[in-house]
Amino acid sequence: MRKKQTYEVTFEDLTHDARGVCKIDGYPVFVKHALKGEKALIEITKRYKSYGLGRLIRLQEMSPFRKEPICEHFATCGGCNLMHMDYQTQLDFKTFKTQSTLKKLGQINTDVTPTLGMHHPLYYRNKATFHLDIEDGQIRAGYYREGTHRVVDIIRCHTLPKIFSEILAEIRTAAEEKLFDVHAKSRPNGGLKRVVIRQSYSTKELLITLVVHQNKTFKSKALIDRLIKKFPLIMGVILNVNPKSFGLGEKSTIIYGVDQIKETVGGMHYSINHQSFFQVNAIQAETMLAQIIEKADLKGDEVVIDAYAGVGHIGLSLAKHAREVIAIETVKKAVNEGLKAARYNHIENIRFITKDAKEGILDVPEADLLIVDPPRKGLHRDFIDRVLDKHVPKMIYVSCNVATLARDLKFLESGGYNIVETTPLDMFPQTSHIESITLLQRTRLS
Repeated sequence: MRKKQTYEVTFEDLTHDARGVCKIDGYPVFVKHALKGEKALIEITKRYKSYGLGRLIRLQEMSPFRKEPICEHFATCGGCNLMHMDYQTQLDFKTFKTQSTLKKLGQINTDVTPTLGMHHPLYYRNKATFHLDIEDGQIRAGYYREGTHRVVDIIRCHTLPKIFSEILAEIRTAAEEKLFDVHAKSRPNGGLKRVVIRQSYSTKELLITLVVHQNKTFKSKALIDRLIKKFPLIMGVILNVNPKSFGLGEKSTIIYGVDQIKETVGGMHYSINHQSFFQVNAIQAETMLAQIIEKADLKGDEVVIDAYAGVGHIGLSLAKHAREVIAIETVKKAVNEGLKAARYNHIENIRFITKDAKEGILDVPEADLLIVDPPRKGLHRDFIDRVLDKHVPKMIYVSCNVATLARDLKFLESGGYNIVETTPLDMFPQTSHIESITLLQRTRLS
């Protein structure tokens, strides 16, 4: 088998990131945008020792679960890798992948409930980062193409509210009219390189962050005047300086309005700034909180630990159901936002420990419920060992990575916890990302 060879294949399965799996003389090949059961002509694009990659040339037999992607950028952007599936199939895929990953990687045979989806699985994101560049003399504004730093010029993203695309179009037009400079990777300067847009789901207020390579030459007044005239819900515009390819820099300046929009999720009110840690899907965040409250089944006299707490949105929501909530978070900015939210919502029975979770857990003598919501890398092994020493009777594990969840559940199960059930949650429709909520009960001492 060589690159650029073509083969007629039948797809037997899907990978964790929804690539179709076919086999050529026993050799597995993964192909984007193919569905199980389909027959197609493919071309081999890369060959590795244990697997290959291919691309679709022509579908010969289509799956009944295939749908035409609504987005014109589907083939080039790479962000919405499930948009060629009908939505129920997306949910079924996530349920199956959760169950099969738990069993394969963790030997976990717990009940996996059907994935909790959205009634309207489009236009749900409340934050987006758009990149700007100049290529072949043309200004491009949009997302990075998958696996590259080349900008896909986005006309409309269907996971974002319509107003995001309208703001991006206005920025692109202003750039073409030379109202401001654009930072080009081929010719680094002080121009605009990224735009971050945030919108409150509950109030529709907007916050715009303009990220520049350096702050010496960028002139923004003409752009700001244009934006606030056309989009009166813009509460503030922030200028951020960051020479790096991703994220925000440390230096920010308010150049219009205020650095604040108001949001309400799960009955809690929040004040969000341009650097706030916050869920990008407020609708599903409410669904997640409702599931956690249901699984927690608190009676009002319990002590709850909220580890890897972030701004404490889980702990804040549980506080009215518990005697005390102790939130553990290592990022000081997130703790400050959590404390601000507690004051804003008149919650007095939550306190924050500003430490890494594996250290902060030592400061809590005993608890009735432990909530963990770690990053993609999962729980630190020292943290797991200390949890097992503490003998907390009930635990809820919120995960954004099924593979590390499977690994951690295996350790917790061997240490005396029973895995009651896992509920996948579709926090990011049209993508292969899986969020989940797992309930554990302590059944024995390790």
